[in-house]
Amino acid sequence: MTFEKIEYLFLLWLLLPLWALYKNYTMWRSKAIQTFGETSLVAGMFPIFSEKKLRNKLIFFALSLVCFIIALSNPQGGLEQEKVRRRGIDVLVALDISNSMMAEDVKPRRLDRAKQLIQRVCDKLKGDRIGLIVFAGSAFMQSPLTTDYSATKLFLKGVSPDMMSSHGTAIADAMQTAEIAFEENTGNGKALIIISDGEDHEGDAEKLAGELVEKGIRIFTVGIGNTEGATIPEYENGVKKGDKMDEEGKVILSKLNEETLQKIAETGKGTYLHFANETQDAQKLSNSLDKLEKTAHEEYQTSDKKSFFQWFVGLGLLLLIFSQIF
Repeated sequence: MTFEKIEYLFLLWLLLPLWALYKNYTMWRSKAIQTFGETSLVAGMFPIFSEKKLRNKLIFFALSLVCFIIALSNPQGGLEQEKVRRRGIDVLVALDISNSMMAEDVKPRRLDRAKQLIQRVCDKLKGDRIGLIVFAGSAFMQSPLTTDYSATKLFLKGVSPDMMSSHGTAIADAMQTAEIAFEENTGNGKALIIISDGEDHEGDAEKLAGELVEKGIRIFTVGIGNTEGATIPEYENGVKKGDKMDEEGKVILSKLNEETLQKIAETGKGTYLHFANETQDAQKLSNSLDKLEKTAHEEYQTSDKKSFFQWFVGLGLLLLIFSQIF
């Protein structure tokens, strides 16, 4: 069991001065009774002075105080799961995290702006499931399909080119990863959004796009960068030490390959966007996704830990009543 507001448990120290007051009061009362005669004789003549009753009242009152303090701290335990029925589509975002996405022709960097675009897309979704695929020389699922958009954004924050041991732009691998993920989730309304600069394109992505369309998967592409090209800076401890070079010692110039991305979108029965502004582009993608058929699906949604404060409130009230009876 955990406590949401554990600092309130320090109020339990109030029991010490309460106990001290009780001891002082009993000592004072004992002396007062002795002025009337023998303590046992006076207690028999006046039951109101019963030491046992006073002690019971204090114990019940102290226990009720403990319960109220624990309730104030909001004890929690376990996780609640509830089955939620939603209508929506399944959206997988394939994000290029190759080294070329670190180019700064789109400030601050291509990858940073691509992340912001995905965050805006998440904000536009309502009842739709979204998942994240990252790719460079290979591809893998970074975040599974879910309606927990906060979780997707959290996975997105940790994405960087350092996650990949091999670099390139294996768009076809990303598409195959999406195909497998979609096969595990039945229903219509499937969309794949590919965000990339398209450079160093590997594999037969255009042909694969046609196969995905036959399975009801629409493909949208977003090209980020410019066609003139930009250098890829290299940093060490946050300080730029130069630009990335090839094996011959020449500075690498990364250019947006719009043609490949346009062909993939055309074959995939989707649309191509040249990244301009994350807010506007997210709205355009949202408008396109809204046209897809939405289907009902059920999933178990995990909520926050279950609270038990009400049980302690009830027990505290019961003990408070006992303190007045016994």
